[in-house]
Parts: sequence; structure tokens; C-alpha cells
Amino acid sequence: MGENLRFFTWLVLVFFCLFAVGSIRNLAARRNKPHLLWLLLLPSGPLVYIAFLFLRRVMSDLVAEWRETAIIAWVILTLWLWVRGERYKQDAKRAQEDAQRTWEMLKEERGKDKL
Repeated sequence: MGENLRFFTWLVLVFFCLFAVGSIRNLAARRNKPHLLWLLLLPSGPLVYIAFLFLRRVMSDLVAEWRETAIIAWVILTLWLWVRGERYKQDAKRAQEDAQRTWEMLKEERGKDKL
């Protein structure tokens, strides 16, 4: 029960801070007073702290399960390199076709000049 209550209070705090950010930005825009944007420092403090806690939790889980993390990273890297290689092949093929087309156009122009 305590864990759920703590999660719920953090969630309410996040929504409250996001609402405050939107309200401050709206107020500054309506009144055309950019110096009111300094008030954004107040709700951004808890949001930064919550982001820090979240990232710390994620990183601790990744470090604890380093084998799975390494396997996932290896799979992602392999897929990225494969897609990149396919794009390189397509670009090389397109460049070769363009060069062939250009070469044929040059041969046609030289043939017309000789006539």
C-alpha cells in the first residue's frame, strides 16, 4: 500500500508542476511580460529531481542486468549497421545508374557533333 501511495503522490506532483509550467507560460504570453518566465524555476526544480530519480533507477537496473543490456545494445547496433549498409548500397546503385546515364548522354552528344 505504501509503495502505491508514494507513486501516486509523485504522479500528482508531476502533473501539478506541469500544470504550473503551462499556466506560467500562458500568463507570460497573455500579459506580454517575458520576465514572468523566471517563475518557471519554481516548478522545474521538482521536475528535474523526479527526472534524476527516474534516470538513476533506470541506470541501476541496467547496470544490475548488464548482460541483457549488452545483448540488447549489440542487437540494436547490428540492426542499425545493417540498415545503414542497405542505404549505402541503394545510394551506390543510384549513383552508378546516374553515371551510366550521364555517360550515355555524353556519347550521344559527341555522336551528334560529328554529324
